Amino acid sequence: KAHYLRPYFLDTGENLPDNSDIKEKLLKTEGVYQTRIKLPFDNRDDAIEYLEKKGIPVDGMMGQLVKREEDADGNKIITYKVSRPHMEPNFEDPLMGTPKVVDAEGNLWDEEVLIGNGSNITVKLDVWVGTKAKKVRWEGVRVDNLVPYEPQDDQEGF
Repeated sequence: KAHYLRPYFLDTGENLPDNSDIKEKLLKTEGVYQTRIKLPFDNRDDAIEYLEKKGIPVDGMMGQLVKREEDADGNKIITYKVSRPHMEPNFEDPLMGTPKVVDAEGNLWDEEVLIGNGSNITVKLDVWVGTKAKKVRWEGVRVDNLVPYEPQDDQEGF
């Protein structure tokens, strides 16, 4: 399920202090597209062990990838953080750009249509396993059933 899905928002770390390690990493890649997706098992006590057994990294260079949290209705959920750098300086063709987003029929997504929490999605990841680390890259997402994004009305008059 989609949980705060933002495939077109490029985080450049502009709000981070200049001496931040994370900001330095973001500058090398010219920013990162990132989001959290809701995993299909909510109260699994062994979620981290389960994912590790499947070969899926659970922590990354920029923090823990698996997180237990609550959705807007107060339900306990487990989310997984996926990201994609805008540029990968070590690649021959360094420009990676945004993750590919398509609808259920494979048509390119209209960037103006925001994807709401709870939308059914299929996420494509590229998992790279090296001798010292594993990396997960967000390749794309297919929106199988859209739940329209509805902004919170918490701050009337703003």
